[in-house]
Amino acid sequence: MANREIGVPVLVGYLALWWGGVAGVCYWLTINHAPLAPELKWKEEPIVTTTKMVVEISKPAADPDTAAEVNYTYAWTVDGKPVEGQIGESIDSKLTTKGQVWEVSVEPDDGSKGGWLCAIPWHECAGNIAAKLTVTIGDSAPRSRIVFRVPDPTGATAGTVTKVFDGKTDVTPEMSCADSDASEANAAAAALLPEGTPIPDPATLPDPCTYTYKWFPVSDTPLPADAPPAYTDKTLPKDAWKKVDAWRLVTVANDGELDGPEVEETIRKQ
Repeated sequence: MANREIGVPVLVGYLALWWGGVAGVCYWLTINHAPLAPELKWKEEPIVTTTKMVVEISKPAADPDTAAEVNYTYAWTVDGKPVEGQIGESIDSKLTTKGQVWEVSVEPDDGSKGGWLCAIPWHECAGNIAAKLTVTIGDSAPRSRIVFRVPDPTGATAGTVTKVFDGKTDVTPEMSCADSDASEANAAAAALLPEGTPIPDPATLPDPCTYTYKWFPVSDTPLPADAPPAYTDKTLPKDAWKKVDAWRLVTVANDGELDGPEVEETIRKQ
């Protein structure tokens, strides 16, 4: 059989097929899709004014093209406005106020966003898919503090802090509460005072909390867990010392919205 000559049209066809294959391989090699959005959660909930906000990645971003390392960038907003300088996974509680709406946007990046490959006409440079998490800062519960004193008979001082009494007098605790929300409210009110008005000392401001009082006798025989208190007034009367040598006071502070944790102190007779 005579050799068959390859004509120009056939040669052009072969070249087209070859070039198309090369182009297809190049396209396959250079396409790099952005990773999918990760799944997020808060490390601690509920989030109140005393909580350090920490966002955790509960499910890493999946990369459909490669097993390359995926890095994350964080962007925070508060009430819809960007928070400058906050690019990490946490926000300190000092920066938050009750009622604010905070949002964190976490964007994965495997290197597919931008770079020299984007100069290739057929290369896809899709934007990365960010995940978002939003929270409204809640009210923090107050915490009460109990102090017992023996009054100074001269009235020159507030008295001596003690937990031991003579068993012949009434005992009244000094109560105070730590409530960050109340402090923020006081600071906001002070900011509205006319210019030049002295800002009041926080110690002179009214106590923002109310309290419940439960007095329990302390003895060698433990009380049942559901035993009612012997007294529920703030003051323990002197008659309470006649049969019992020690008393335990349990208090709970309320800031008008939330109850704080139980706090207790025990006092004894000399």
